[in-house]
Amino acid sequence: FAYHGDVEGAEQILSEMKAANVKPTRITFATMVNVCAKAGDVAGVERWTLAAQQSGFDPDSSFLAGKIDSLIKTGQLASAVQVMEEALESGEDANHIVFTNIIDGFARRGDTRQAINWFDRLVESGGWPNLRTYNAVLHAIATSRKPRPEMAEEWFFKAVQEGWKPDVISITNVILAHARSGRVTKAEAWLQNMVRWRITPNVFVYTALMTAYGTSRYDNANKAWDLLTRMIEENVSPSIETYNEVFKALGKGRNKTGSIEDLFAHILQSGLQPNTGTRSALTRILGADRLRKLYSKHRIDLESTSSGRRQRGGSRIGMRRGR
Repeated sequence: FAYHGDVEGAEQILSEMKAANVKPTRITFATMVNVCAKAGDVAGVERWTLAAQQSGFDPDSSFLAGKIDSLIKTGQLASAVQVMEEALESGEDANHIVFTNIIDGFARRGDTRQAINWFDRLVESGGWPNLRTYNAVLHAIATSRKPRPEMAEEWFFKAVQEGWKPDVISITNVILAHARSGRVTKAEAWLQNMVRWRITPNVFVYTALMTAYGTSRYDNANKAWDLLTRMIEENVSPSIETYNEVFKALGKGRNKTGSIEDLFAHILQSGLQPNTGTRSALTRILGADRLRKLYSKHRIDLESTSSGRRQRGGSRIGMRRGR
């Protein structure tokens, strides 16, 4: 329940515990705080923290981490930072999890400077960053307005030097940093590095590399097709974000009409729905009038802002390649 942020399910289990005369422990209350944090339920975090105190348990760092996480998930980063500063000033225990939540909050905004600042504060406090901490910094670097791939590589190997084995998130962020800088060859090389680290590529890795093909000013349409085909063959289901990057790459190829319209039809057949990113990519390629006709042909509301759900499984690509 904690992993999925299922507040209702967790509370049902707690009710059953109470009916069986099983008293909740500090861990029980901390788990409820974690469930609410995952769901972005700030009020729930406060409620269960108070319940823990009323039961004689002093909230520890896990309660603080939950409160900060819930604030960040609801877009209240400034409030989360204020809570953190007050906790540090009062001498409250703040472990690497709490610091990492703050770093992750700035990472979501692509604020590299603040992400690294809080990483340094964690180290200065005597805390030990873990792989999630390093990955949060990597994400900030990769998603900043001006991604710095050299810095991403530096932080990647810094984590390795500290004894952490990189995971798929680590690699994805390095690839994304290169991809958003238009460095196709470098991004491809880092995909190959996954073999060295014995990491299996997933949809996020492939989408990051596809971003390189969509961002580059050169024609990488064939590479985009090949990568998309590889994903399907490896049973990695592309997301709508993957296809959006494919559209960007195909838009720089020679055949901009047939292959793109075939791909659009395939997406719909796969159970995915176009989102605003799809509309933006296709508008640049087809123009407003042709885009309107394409959406009308498939009876899709052009003004829809659906996020696009993921398909359950891959399917063979039956579209025509651009010639």
